[in-house]
Amino acid sequence: MDGSTAVKLEFSGCSVGYENEDVTVYGVSFHKPGEAKRVGHTWETERYRLGEIDPAYFSEIVLQITKATASAKERLEYPQCMR
Repeated sequence: MDGSTAVKLEFSGCSVGYENEDVTVYGVSFHKPGEAKRVGHTWETERYRLGEIDPAYFSEIVLQITKATASAKERLEYPQCMR
């Protein structure tokens, strides 16, 4: 990874900074630098395949997401979490 990789966190609820708001994390994707294309209601660049992501970088992102969601009381498996 050259520092230009974007990590997209898909979640429901308010933006970061609001207190006492329920948020559901749906997924994480890693995006290559380049021209963004419209995907649904958002713009994003081409995604990396899992095998293309540096294992240390991936591990650090997973660690940070785990820390951010550590206080979660409910855990739903995919695709139930999308409902």
